[in-house]
Amino acid sequence: MDTKIQFRVDEEAKHMPHGEWVKEQVNLAFERLDEDIAEFVTQEEANTKMEDFKAKIRARVLL
Repeated sequence: MDTKIQFRVDEEAKHMPHGEWVKEQVNLAFERLDEDIAEFVTQEEANTKMEDFKAKIRARVLL
């Protein structure tokens, strides 16, 4: 399954208190779990994805 989680970053979310935003994200994650569209990854895979993500960010900063 190639489902990517999209986080709310629209104007409404920018003005939402952080605690409410986090609660909303957790609820969305549980909804995905209940709908059987959640994708679980191993810790190793998560670490690899995060390192790739950080490398892309660092590459943009250095340009």
